[in-house]
Amino acid sequence: SSYAYNEFNLSNSDGVFIIFDARGKEHIDPEWKETLMKIIRKLRKKRAVIIGLRVSDDKNYPQLMEEFVIDKDLEEKIVSVLFLKIGTDYREKMYDHIILMLELIVSTRMLK
Repeated sequence: SSYAYNEFNLSNSDGVFIIFDARGKEHIDPEWKETLMKIIRKLRKKRAVIIGLRVSDDKNYPQLMEEFVIDKDLEEKIVSVLFLKIGTDYREKMYDHIILMLELIVSTRMLK
């Protein structure tokens, strides 16, 4: 099942970890980009966002990732954004992703 949140409070968040299920998709859902933009707008400066794209092994991960064109939106805020490929072994790697997010939060907070 999937979950979508219309309203969420990120005022006290140092980082956000969001996963989009792109299995069987040729293109991202336009709503995903809008959700990501809402998150970036609601975050304070010097915060971190990790976007996990869960893909099938046969999908073109780089193409899906490129469809999240957000460079212009990041110019105003100092927000670190990291994309991760989440494959069939996602359960084993989830802890590594969480550790990576914590490290990204720490390094982003040190930016001037």
